[in-house]
Amino acid sequence: MTYIAAMDIILRDIKTILAHYFDSPVSIEGAEILGSGYIHNTYKLTTDKGAFILQQFNSTIFSSIEEVNHNITILSHHLSQQQYPRHTLQIRQTLDKATYVTKADKNYRLIDFINDTICFDTIKHTDQAFAASSAIGEWHRYTADFPHSELKPVLPDFINYQWRIDQMNLALKNSTSPRLKASSKPRQLIDKHLHLLKAFIKASKSSKLTTKIIHADPKISNILFHKSTSEVAAVIDLDTIMSGPLLIDFGEMVRSYTNLSPEDEANNAKSFSSDYFHAAKEGFLRHVDPLLTQEDKVWLPEIGKVVTLVQAMRFLTDYLAGDMYYPTSYEDHNLDRAINQLNLLRSMINLI
Repeated sequence: MTYIAAMDIILRDIKTILAHYFDSPVSIEGAEILGSGYIHNTYKLTTDKGAFILQQFNSTIFSSIEEVNHNITILSHHLSQQQYPRHTLQIRQTLDKATYVTKADKNYRLIDFINDTICFDTIKHTDQAFAASSAIGEWHRYTADFPHSELKPVLPDFINYQWRIDQMNLALKNSTSPRLKASSKPRQLIDKHLHLLKAFIKASKSSKLTTKIIHADPKISNILFHKSTSEVAAVIDLDTIMSGPLLIDFGEMVRSYTNLSPEDEANNAKSFSSDYFHAAKEGFLRHVDPLLTQEDKVWLPEIGKVVTLVQAMRFLTDYLAGDMYYPTSYEDHNLDRAINQLNLLRSMINLI
């Protein structure tokens, strides 16, 4: 099927979906595919009713769109009540007061588009790294008193790092021989650094690390910037919000912001940017320093390494399991992603 034919089908579906949200016909003036994310299919719609984000929700990864939307809605309301200075995500309700529409066994949600904004897959300069990490730190400051018990547990093992180890070992046990052989060197590198992850698992079980609501996926593409000013407009993609160690968000920012190569580039021997790391650290601490314990600060230089190692394990686990989670474009795509993360980890170890 050609791209144009596929878009024609999508547009017909979109008109049917939008009819659930508006009591008069909607004229679609433009539709485009957005983003490089691995999970949902995302479209920007320009209509006579305004601009919107339409997402085809991945119900394989998230079992309940209703619970995910619940978490985003109550947190956005909390931020608004706190007079949070940036845009919050506004999920549209249907005419029947639902937060999603089901069509042909697929779930869709409609979110107000934030105008004059842009997002990036990689950091472009140190000011951007500082601004993005500062925005996440600010988000943490405004969510610091949000009651954990109000969130639905949408991904119970997402930051359960012992479970990540167990899943990798299970994939190793069940994998086919060709992929086991191809993954030999990455597996050796993971084993070499696994002590760092195990030390963090032990630390996270103590009461010495700060636990609060975290974003859990604050990569650079989940930060919206104003096109006109380059300032942060919004923190987006809140599907993964959950209770966990505050440091994990900083670790994900370090992993995402400091990588100078595309995530599937396996020849990235020197891929870590010390400048971006220090800018991200300075921006993050600008808002969260008062929230951190002494133990948090001990782990601050190490958490980026921990999260990068975990991401390498996740890519390798998926490769060994037959590419069940992350979409791939070629046979060894997830293997290359794992190697990329391990190269980034080695650069971090040498430079932090």
